[in-house]
Amino acid sequence: SKVIEWLSISANEIQNGPCTARLYFVFNAKIDLDLAQQRAHAVLKVIDKHLQQQDWLVLNRPTIADIACYPYIGLAPEGGIS
Repeated sequence: SKVIEWLSISANEIQNGPCTARLYFVFNAKIDLDLAQQRAHAVLKVIDKHLQQQDWLVLNRPTIADIACYPYIGLAPEGGIS
């Protein structure tokens, strides 16, 4: 259930935050950049807090949850997100 929870976060919060912000800069998409960046900072704050207590999102090893969340977090700087 925890893996599914993180997959949901990937499909919603990460998609509508860091991924959407990246669309603005990389593809000149007409989006609300401020809202996308606010969402990105909010979800990254949650992830940072969670990962302060463990190395991976769910287990003591990578899972599909980590794989689903990583790509657009890794590309967040392309959306103006540090």
